Amino acid sequence: MAICNPWLEYLQDCNLLGIEKKKQMDLLHFKMRLADNLINLGRSDNIKRPRGRPTSASRHRLHLLQKRKRQRNQSRIKKPVMIT
Repeated sequence: MAICNPWLEYLQDCNLLGIEKKKQMDLLHFKMRLADNLINLGRSDNIKRPRGRPTSASRHRLHLLQKRKRQRNQSRIKKPVMIT
């Protein structure tokens, strides 16, 4: 129902704009195009991810992130209090 209602609106818009029936998408093609757009949502062709082995700079960043994580975890550990 969530897909059929927008498809029906699409058909109404096509009829209002005078688009021929042959050029209108059927439900299957509408679903495929919707799925493709949802999969690619948020992706940018301009952003290219590096391939291959990580560089020394990325290793350094990873080391810093791991160090911060260890520091946060150590601050959460409660040390026993000795009562005298």
